[in-house]
Amino acid sequence: MSGETDGRRGWWGTYDVPSGGGLVWSIATRRTWVRRAPCEWQIATLVTPQDGPDDPVGEASPRRLETAATPDPAAELRRFGFRESPGTLRIHPVLADRPLVVDARTPFALTPGEELTLYVGQPVWARFLVGPPEVSLLEFPIVRPHDTWFGANTRTGDLCYAEKIGARMELANLVIRPHRAISVVHIQNRASTQLALEKLELPAPNMSLFADGQGRLWTEAVTIERREDGEEAAIRLDRGAPPQAASPRIVGGPRAALARGGLGRVFGGVFGGGW
Repeated sequence: MSGETDGRRGWWGTYDVPSGGGLVWSIATRRTWVRRAPCEWQIATLVTPQDGPDDPVGEASPRRLETAATPDPAAELRRFGFRESPGTLRIHPVLADRPLVVDARTPFALTPGEELTLYVGQPVWARFLVGPPEVSLLEFPIVRPHDTWFGANTRTGDLCYAEKIGARMELANLVIRPHRAISVVHIQNRASTQLALEKLELPAPNMSLFADGQGRLWTEAVTIERREDGEEAAIRLDRGAPPQAASPRIVGGPRAALARGGLGRVFGGVFGGGW
């Protein structure tokens, strides 16, 4: 079996898998087995409970096996049939399929006319494709965020994912994990009143993924400009990777385009504790 991984951690990439061979890898709390048979591909996953950190790294690089290992009996197995199974597997990182609500942990006030930059680690999904011709089999979050509702009331708002790892005001304080993408978020308060930064919504489905020279994942930078009093703001996505990403290259585009001149409810109330 031959294969080429992308990035220092190497959990994603393209592999030529012989019939009867496969891959197995662990990242954070999820373990995944992939096997190619003459007329099918099999993907099994298992999320294991753990007593350590909320978001551990785990064994990030896939181990290529000439004879596929047997999955844990408790793993969820998915099978995909073919007349003749294609021999190339691509594991591809993608961002969430819903907006992401980021917890500021400790409420923070931004005074009128001020601006600041936050650094957020967005959860990443793993997408499995085989070919040629290339076809997507399935995708799943490596660490699944919690569901949450973000809106003015129960009728107006968005079903989102909740990110409780939180934002950081310095990049050095953000723990870099191979299954998370770093987002640089610029917040500008142009209104006449203080802005309470307690949680904010990021348009994950509208964002692209980049990899730097060390294999770390990034999104384009986000600028959120509050022009009037209230919780609405204009959202703008920069083009390309942020300057903090050295030697970047594009990994994948957005799931959907962000509406031009996007204006929405970006800021909201508290749901957790410390920057």
